[in-house]
Amino acid sequence: MLLVPRWVLFSSGCAPVLLIAGWAISAALEGSAYDPVTQTISVLAAYGASGSWVMTGAFLALGVCHLLTAWGLRAAAATAVMVAGAVWFLVEMHRHGMAGVAERVVTAVQSLWPFVVVLSCLRHRAGRRAEQSA
Repeated sequence: MLLVPRWVLFSSGCAPVLLIAGWAISAALEGSAYDPVTQTISVLAAYGASGSWVMTGAFLALGVCHLLTAWGLRAAAATAVMVAGAVWFLVEMHRHGMAGVAERVVTAVQSLWPFVVVLSCLRHRAGRRAEQSA
């Protein structure tokens, strides 16, 4: 994992920004008809939603960011935190609980983790270069 291209930092950093901006703008366009605690962000992209074009665009941009990041981090794999988050979301969906909150936490972590991995790899590579030159 020493050969992580620097452009992956950009694609992984844009993912959470695009996702959060997309749901914030879409929720504002939807107004009081949308309850962020009990409804998922997918509702914002549904047919007939006021800001569906914003949320759909954010989902597409997020997908492109994830594909680019995965291409740059070919060795990246699912982590235990992501699996635990997915289980939490499924439990909340089954209980008809706070699925909206669970979804936001899980998607935010899933969008942010590639950025953390890229930073870690680049920092590790810089540390190895410093050791080799000393």
